[in-house]
Amino acid sequence: MSVRIRRVPPAGILEGVDLRPYAFEQGHAYDVDPYVARVLVLWDYASLEHIHVNPEFGTVSEPNICPRCQATNVLRTRSESIGEFFFCPHCDQIWSHTSAM
Repeated sequence: MSVRIRRVPPAGILEGVDLRPYAFEQGHAYDVDPYVARVLVLWDYASLEHIHVNPEFGTVSEPNICPRCQATNVLRTRSESIGEFFFCPHCDQIWSHTSAM
């Protein structure tokens, strides 16, 4: 998931998540695993980066509603290991396009 660092965490470990492999700098965006992103966002060290998608290139514009809580401001992102997926910041639901169909 893409996050933008709002402030650098002072410790190398936060809620059991090892942040030492990352050299975070304030104001920079980083691709991190979803569990790292979740901890950083919950502790207000980062914000999720929205990915702007151009539907002209055949990218998927749906689903844009969380299947769990029906929130409409879900985030779409891409991970090298699992491909494209969606994240709901309200209920922490993560799903792929194929599982949401």
